Amino acid sequence: MNFDSNSSSSSDDLYDYMMMDFIEESRELQVVEDAIRHVVNTNAQQNEHQHPRKKRITVPRDREAAHDRLVTDYFSDQPIYNEDNFRRRFRMRRPLFLGLVNTLSASNHYFQQHPDATMRLGASAVQKCTAAMPMVVQLTKLRVSKTWCIHI
Repeated sequence: MNFDSNSSSSSDDLYDYMMMDFIEESRELQVVEDAIRHVVNTNAQQNEHQHPRKKRITVPRDREAAHDRLVTDYFSDQPIYNEDNFRRRFRMRRPLFLGLVNTLSASNHYFQQHPDATMRLGASAVQKCTAAMPMVVQLTKLRVSKTWCIHI
């Protein structure tokens, strides 16, 4: 061991340097912590002054029972409504409609049944196609009438 005054002085310098470095890092951390506290407090104060969010009103829809009624009424082996009623409502024959349902559900992600945020299954492919077909028919009628008006 060397008890030279130079070695003591150099270890004191090293100690001083390490302490100053530690103090500087502590100050930097304190500045960061203060900045975070300021942001959190500012956000909390802003949230207090904002109007509370309105909750959405949930409408209880019994999708499963609606699907069962639709299938029982029109698509079962012995449907309540006959082929004429089906054709009047859907403006096409049952096999064509079912073919469209199968094609759309196989090729388009929208027409597949998926769970919602509450993990309940959403509308079935038959329900979605039942809702979409009148829109398609109206759009087709509109296009035909526009074409007919243009050619006159």
